[in-house]
Amino acid sequence: MQLTPSHHSLRNPVPWLIGGLLLLLGIALIAITALWSYRSTLESLEAQGENMMDRFSTGLERELSKYEYLPELLSTHPELIRLAQHPDDAGLQLRINQQLHRSNAVAGASVMYLMSTDGQTIASSNWQDDDSFVGKNFNYRPYFTQAIQGQTGRYFALGTTSNIRGYFFAYPLRANDRIIGVLVVKVAVNRLESLWKNDHSTTIVTDKDGVIFISTRANWQLKTLTPLTPAAQQRIVESQRYGPRELTSLSIVEKRQLSASSSLVTILDSAGNGRPQSSMAEDIHTVAYLQQQRPIPNYDFTLRTFTRLSSLYSQVLNHVVLVTTLYVILVMIGVFIRLRRRIRSEREAFHHQSSQTRALNKARIQAIIDNTHAGLVTLDTDGRIESFNPMAEALFGYDWQHIKGHFISELFAEANRSQCWQRIETLKQTPHDAPAAELLLEARGLRADGSEFPIEWVIGDMHLQDERKFLITIHDITERKRYEQALHHARDELEQRVEERTTDLSLTNARLLQEIDEHRQTQNELIQTAKLALLGQMSASINHELNQPLAAIRSFSENARHFVERQEYERAHSNLATIIQLTERMARMIAQFKVFARKSSGQPEPLQWKTVLDGALAMLHSQLEKYHTIINIEPASPYAWVQGDMLQLEQVLINILTNALQAMHESGHTAAAPSGANRIDIYLDTSTPGRVTLCVRDHGPGIPDTHLARVFEPFFTSKPIGQGLGIGLSISHRIVDNLRGELSAENHPEGGALFRISLPAAHPVQRTSPMIG
Repeated sequence: MQLTPSHHSLRNPVPWLIGGLLLLLGIALIAITALWSYRSTLESLEAQGENMMDRFSTGLERELSKYEYLPELLSTHPELIRLAQHPDDAGLQLRINQQLHRSNAVAGASVMYLMSTDGQTIASSNWQDDDSFVGKNFNYRPYFTQAIQGQTGRYFALGTTSNIRGYFFAYPLRANDRIIGVLVVKVAVNRLESLWKNDHSTTIVTDKDGVIFISTRANWQLKTLTPLTPAAQQRIVESQRYGPRELTSLSIVEKRQLSASSSLVTILDSAGNGRPQSSMAEDIHTVAYLQQQRPIPNYDFTLRTFTRLSSLYSQVLNHVVLVTTLYVILVMIGVFIRLRRRIRSEREAFHHQSSQTRALNKARIQAIIDNTHAGLVTLDTDGRIESFNPMAEALFGYDWQHIKGHFISELFAEANRSQCWQRIETLKQTPHDAPAAELLLEARGLRADGSEFPIEWVIGDMHLQDERKFLITIHDITERKRYEQALHHARDELEQRVEERTTDLSLTNARLLQEIDEHRQTQNELIQTAKLALLGQMSASINHELNQPLAAIRSFSENARHFVERQEYERAHSNLATIIQLTERMARMIAQFKVFARKSSGQPEPLQWKTVLDGALAMLHSQLEKYHTIINIEPASPYAWVQGDMLQLEQVLINILTNALQAMHESGHTAAAPSGANRIDIYLDTSTPGRVTLCVRDHGPGIPDTHLARVFEPFFTSKPIGQGLGIGLSISHRIVDNLRGELSAENHPEGGALFRISLPAAHPVQRTSPMIG
């Protein structure tokens, strides 16, 4: 099943993971940017506030210091002293009023006035104004009390007469070391407020009680930062410092201290400064400020600035928006580049996929044909040679170009040519759509140098491009014939040795040991010979197994070519996938027989029963199908580990399973048998500590009781003459015994024979798959 891109994206977690990481990275980047921007902007606002307070505090001190020494300077004026001594002198009072008016105009103060010792104002620079101080008594003011006591008086208050805020400097007038009056200079502060006014911040000056007496924001004037205590309220009322006005506090709803001199405050504020009260009530809202403060110790003031944080929030928002925009742009560029590359690569892959797949499979098929161990020859319907694979060239000694077009009978010895033509004629008379029986035949091949050699050949029908062709598969069986002859010779020789051994029982122990050694060497040769003989017996099934996939490969290849020409790529892909499976099946089949044909190392090693069992069943695959036999394996059985030799144990299992198949076949259990009769059961017995026993039970007639004691004797067989030597189980018994194991046979209580292979248990080991071939 092929997945569409949408299905692939749903099942592939990588894009979702990358998207999640990019989202988390974006969130982290925005958070870091916001935090950095907030801190840096706040530090910048703090620095600006400090600079602003430096300027304002310096200006305030400079502004007040201009008038601080003015009362003391004027207190030495003789006429002021004379008026303080003679307050009823009207002419002198007029001159002093005029003098104070001129001095006040030059100094730029708000008002100057002279008070008697009882607090009565006897002269003032505003004597001509409607709110003149002349005749007013201010003995309740603290600055008067300080001056009458001989000190320099300083005090901020709201004028009870003028209703104007101002700072008062007072100094005593002396005559003959006696205080005779007090001279006062009032400085208005509204000019400082106009100089300090700023759209982004509010600057205030508070007294020691926290009352705002200077503010660049009108609706904050004469308010308090915090509610006043009853004692402070009483003191302010008695001094009439702020007149009859009720002092209310600012509505600070939240405050967070940053340092000793700065904090973040949120104030319930109104946007309508100077607007009607009803309109202001509608605009009440909270405003966040950065508050900074600095004491002015010489005047017992505290200078404070309130900077709006709206600019901070705007700056943070601008930075976040900028970084987010840049990040999104970068991500989109990355996604665009990745999608563009992916589309281009998929397009290129699509254009080259068909041609590459065809070339790959063609090369794979040609490699299989060239490297197979069988000679492959294709013929036309007249029996003329059309192609020759390299193995066929090696077998017959002909070059393909020289043999092309010759009759196939030239490759056969004279005695077998009629057999060859007879088989070809039979195939020609068979309809091409009817299944033809493939017969495995033996003959004598004729090489280019005239020498003959034994071959095994089979001819099959195939169709290429709507043309009928024949495919001949040829195997050189010289080696097999040699092994068969060797086996016959070994059997005769073994019988002769047994005869001699029974007649020479009186020989010495040394001779007996020598014969035992010779017997062991002969047995090892017999094991390998028996193995190769078994391969020879199964060669027919090998040819049959290989011929069918080869014919199918050619058919599927031709169909795939037609599908590609018609642009039916899905069907062509399906055919090519089938070809790949067929070639892999052939490779596994050939590799398994090559491994089985190898000589064993003879060294026991840890291995799984699964490995041995898979190898043995692969070798017997065709026989199992032929006899319609089911192998029933207990699920946990193949995964047990034992100490043994894989090739030798494969031979033991093949011998046991072959005997079981033959026993069930001879008794009629493998054809038209009841359910479960044509079955071989394989299971484990681990009840003995340190041992693993593999049990093989067939459903045949079992072993006769008279034969049970002799089944492992050499040359003992119950088969007809010519169908077995009786050495398979004997060799298997010796192999298991050499591996420190036990091989036993018995009859199962429910019927059939039961063989037990008991071997030492082994610990699992990690290993890589062996290279086959």
